Amino acid sequence: MYYISRYIKLGGTTIKQLFATMLAAILLLSCATGCRPDPGIALPGATTPTIVTDPTIDTPPTTLPQETFGPQPGGGIFNLDNVVRITFYLYYGQGTGSDVPAEHMQEIIDWLATFTMGGAAPEILPPGTNTVYVEIEYGYGAVFRTGMDTVDFAGTIYYINGSEAPACYQEIINGASLP
Repeated sequence: MYYISRYIKLGGTTIKQLFATMLAAILLLSCATGCRPDPGIALPGATTPTIVTDPTIDTPPTTLPQETFGPQPGGGIFNLDNVVRITFYLYYGQGTGSDVPAEHMQEIIDWLATFTMGGAAPEILPPGTNTVYVEIEYGYGAVFRTGMDTVDFAGTIYYINGSEAPACYQEIINGASLP
């Protein structure tokens, strides 16, 4: 009986340690699987455009068209065919975006059509680059999101050049805010 009671006393300490270790492992595992950033959100300083494949229509496309972004046949950056929504975000793509109202949609599409790819950007971008993001949603469900200063195409970051923003742009961008 002496050996059994000694085992239980020692076992009690060991069980507490085992329980604490298991609890710590479970917490670390849950954080590792649950604390990942949403792939549809660009983090501050991120320059890679995010393509969200959760469609807003009933039948998702089997593949996203490559022509959604990158050099277009007309020389622009964005494919502006079949656009259903354009949203601008401040604060490096964070916060609450501001949707382009229907009455200004064509004017903003015409402006975005002037954007072309400039020279390669440095690996470390200067502070303040891509403080404004644009998100374009297409009728087939794809969403393309990138900074307004640079775009990542085929693994290389390029500056974006565009004409002067239309007057309605300032009004639209003023609708964006922090979360």
